[in-house]
Amino acid sequence: MTPSNALVQLTDVQKHFPIHQGFIIRKETGAVKAVDGVTIAIERGKTFGLVGESGCGKTTMAKLILRIETPTAGTITFDGKDVHKLKGSELRAYRETVQVVFQDPYSSLNPRMRIKEIIEEPLRTDPKFTKEQRKARIEELLKVIGLRPGSATRYPHQFSGGQRQRIAIARALAPSPSFIVLDEPVSSLDVSIRAQLMNLLKDLQREFHLTFLLISHDLAGVRYLADTIGVMYLGKIVESGGSPAVYGKPLHPYTHALLSNAMPSHPNAPRTEVILTGEVPSPINIPTGCRFHPRCPKVMPHCSKIEPQLQEAEPGHWVACHLYGDTNGAPTPKETAHATATSTAAGNAR
Repeated sequence: MTPSNALVQLTDVQKHFPIHQGFIIRKETGAVKAVDGVTIAIERGKTFGLVGESGCGKTTMAKLILRIETPTAGTITFDGKDVHKLKGSELRAYRETVQVVFQDPYSSLNPRMRIKEIIEEPLRTDPKFTKEQRKARIEELLKVIGLRPGSATRYPHQFSGGQRQRIAIARALAPSPSFIVLDEPVSSLDVSIRAQLMNLLKDLQREFHLTFLLISHDLAGVRYLADTIGVMYLGKIVESGGSPAVYGKPLHPYTHALLSNAMPSHPNAPRTEVILTGEVPSPINIPTGCRFHPRCPKVMPHCSKIEPQLQEAEPGHWVACHLYGDTNGAPTPKETAHATATSTAAGNAR
């Protein structure tokens, strides 16, 4: 799963948030397993689309890459360097190289700052830029995102939602990054504006040789922008592969359900709706075995006992599901041994 030209690599990354009880004597009673053993690679110059229901861990993964959160276990590397071990000049360079565009353009821009100040802010601490160069950079970026140079003296409230998101993109581009996290970048915008923003992002990626991590509920938008798709459920990647493969031939039952409820690419396209029963389990009390088995329409007896591992079902197409086991869905001897050992250990603990 690790391409030779990977810019960002996550290897068995976990992020567990401990739960404490008590006021005087605080005791850890459990943990929220927001990200629980994720391994992905984001290729240089490509877009990796991360999809899944709310609360599955997508935004937590972005925060780990951005160093807003620290992983409980596992490693995150950027261009071969461990992100969470960077210090000094290397850390400053990383913060310039990696930028983010947030979901809500109404809250991500300071309402008391003019547009030129918002775009200029990431450049003020960079000694490479003189005042004149910063001014020229602002004018260049406004032109790139499709706004007039005269817009620089206006405030965020004087722009529409789509224009504000363009300004947020310009701010992210200001320090000349190579990697941008797009956290639901078009979800709060009208459909027509979404199409314009997605086309802009594609153009910017080609012009500036950018790499994107796209987090979104909009499966149609992800299909348009992403080269590789990762489907996430309860902190784990359950399916991953090239966008044409995942959308054209989804393997995991959860992916089937997501796509069946997404907007079709054409009004006359045939659709088979898959309705999932029950609610998403709590990340505090994750089901044993396959995490999806309580809601899965194709559940088998051993799905509740043995956790499926991510495996390459087809070239470049990975899935974590017992339907694609080595023995036509039956657990492999290695899985059976692991389940027996786990059950024995649990019994001894009791």
